[in-house]
Amino acid sequence: MLVSAWVPISTALPASEVPKLAPQQEQFKDYKLGLFIHFGAYSTPTGKAIDFNPVDFNAHSWVATARSAGARYITFTSKHHEGFCLFDSRLTDFTSAHMTAKKDLVGELAAECHRQEMPLFIYYSPLDYHQPDFNRDWPAYLRYWHGQLRELATNYGELAGFWLDVGPSPRPLKYQMYEAAQLLHELQPGCLVMAFDFYETERSLRQLGFFNREGQDVYFPMPAPSPEAYPWEVCDTINDSWGYNPKDTNHKSSNELIRHLVQVVGRGGNLLLNSGPMPSGQFQPEHIERLKAVGAWMKRNGEAIYGTRPLGAPVPEWGLAVSKGNHVYLHVLNWPGNELVLKGLTRQVKSVSLYQRGPLEFVQKDEVLTIQMPDSARDSVDTIVALTTDK
Repeated sequence: MLVSAWVPISTALPASEVPKLAPQQEQFKDYKLGLFIHFGAYSTPTGKAIDFNPVDFNAHSWVATARSAGARYITFTSKHHEGFCLFDSRLTDFTSAHMTAKKDLVGELAAECHRQEMPLFIYYSPLDYHQPDFNRDWPAYLRYWHGQLRELATNYGELAGFWLDVGPSPRPLKYQMYEAAQLLHELQPGCLVMAFDFYETERSLRQLGFFNREGQDVYFPMPAPSPEAYPWEVCDTINDSWGYNPKDTNHKSSNELIRHLVQVVGRGGNLLLNSGPMPSGQFQPEHIERLKAVGAWMKRNGEAIYGTRPLGAPVPEWGLAVSKGNHVYLHVLNWPGNELVLKGLTRQVKSVSLYQRGPLEFVQKDEVLTIQMPDSARDSVDTIVALTTDK
């Protein structure tokens, strides 16, 4: 499917004007949680590519870690702003395959993702502080980075998508991002390209972003939650750093991460949760602990997360409401007291219960549902109320 059929985004579309989504986009909206992996020369103590040698890198373990968190896809940095490639490229020797590590990490990870049926998105930064043509011959550099996209899209089998990240630059640059997306869609007809097939936001839930045709960031306010909205994700970190930083010990608790996930899902997005592996190639123990805790929660409560869509009713103060088929799940993040009120519900409610627990008393009048909430129902992380409706 070519980019022209995906409705390439050159201006932001409000939810009411979003065209019918492709199956891949609907599937992306079902995933809800992904694992972002930032790894590269910046992960080493020196920050130098010559010192990048992850002797304990194990692709099987990486995918298993993602699965343990309940993640449904992985996004991996094939090349970040410093220009060091973690794949085998014919266009440069500044790669992990040619230098000390002698490993094609993208290749190993892609092969393992195929074995374990884990969708893989490839992150690639067109910004490049190392490639000489970046500063001296822009047409030559455009051929270089589009050439590397061609390598990534042809050498590693079917990929779920590509995550293009322009990054900060000392001068305005015209990356020909639209042409890059066209190339990727031609080579990988089923792939999604970030900023063209789904929106993105970093940490904040206040706005979403995409690229204009030249590759500059464009932002617009976060739209109201809608089941028909264009797909989007928010990328965020377990601590405060994208790449490994031993001085950054500000690791968020698993409960914080779960509540963040619920807030994102309730608004209609995916959470792409980042961990930067240590120089050895292993994940930090603190991050593995938190990812497993998130995964354990998802194993118990995933029915109220995966595959859901925002209900479309006004967002209440107590939390968020999502639906799937004839089920509605109310995620209560702020305790409302003895009564939980949901306004704007156009469906007829047949039953109400605490998720995987006992029934709750309720009254429905017109489009207002009032549920009695005993204090014993309260969960410190997320109190989930399940509704069965007529449609």
